[in-house]
Amino acid sequence: MAQALLTMQTTNQEVQAHSMTGFGLETEHFDWGSLTVEFRSVNSRFLELHFKMPDQWRATELQLRELMQKHLKRGKVECRLSSKANVNHEPDAPLSDIKLEQIGSWQTQIQARFPNSDPLSVSQILALAKTTGGDSDGSELLPSVVGTAQKAIDALVASRQREGVELDRVLRHGLMQLRAIVEPLAEQMPQIVEAQQKKQSEKLLLAFTQVQRTNAEGYVESNSLANVSLDEIMIRVRQEVSALGLRADVAEELARLNAHIKEFERCLNAAGPHGKRLDFLIQELNREANTIGSKSLSLISTHAALGLKQVIEQLREQIQNLE
Repeated sequence: MAQALLTMQTTNQEVQAHSMTGFGLETEHFDWGSLTVEFRSVNSRFLELHFKMPDQWRATELQLRELMQKHLKRGKVECRLSSKANVNHEPDAPLSDIKLEQIGSWQTQIQARFPNSDPLSVSQILALAKTTGGDSDGSELLPSVVGTAQKAIDALVASRQREGVELDRVLRHGLMQLRAIVEPLAEQMPQIVEAQQKKQSEKLLLAFTQVQRTNAEGYVESNSLANVSLDEIMIRVRQEVSALGLRADVAEELARLNAHIKEFERCLNAAGPHGKRLDFLIQELNREANTIGSKSLSLISTHAALGLKQVIEQLREQIQNLE
């Protein structure tokens, strides 16, 4: 029943959660050859961008960086760019005189330093011109790169969103588990405290009575309780029991847990990245669960505190994947 309700809620509303893990790949073909842009994304506290591409494409890095920052907010993202020229593709223009003069100047400098070196052959000159990027730094192909990268990053975002749907379902299920623990505990807590107060009252009264009986029979010669009246003993017992109730009261902790759970759900329904906010809420949820455990008076509250910590830890692990 609960799982069916969770599925229906997730289906009826737009899921805003995005994972930081994803993959996007796009290959396009042009007159000069083919271009492949690949994005890989994993978890990170901040947005970390890394590029792997041939030197002739370095002029496109700034535009690619701006494109990635526009679509992504968190994650360690690697952009890989590769190209393959067509075998039959011929350049529209020959090598410029500037490039040839530059290569000739290099040869002159080298032969001046190493007189026994052989002059460059035509094939070596062409190879050197190719390895130095010819007359192009790749900037004239920038529109092609950006267009291909846009499609690849769209695939990456779609991949992160699909995984975000699954994360959203897991997180909402965790919230349901927390409520299933907090709400019954809040209802039972007054009875738990009352039962413990009654139990403590009986123990204290029995102890005081035994001390007085011992003094009356002469086994204890000097004791401050020897001449204390029953009314005075009852006042002291009530004071101790009241103090116990105050120390054991976790109503505030349970109220804060409910508030954090509502805020958690609000973040899931809100647009935009909220992984950092949820990570903070998880810390607060864990703090309240620890306090409930430290104030525990019965097995019921102890088991509840342990159950809360288990669910909270599971939520923490999932939030590490959330943008």
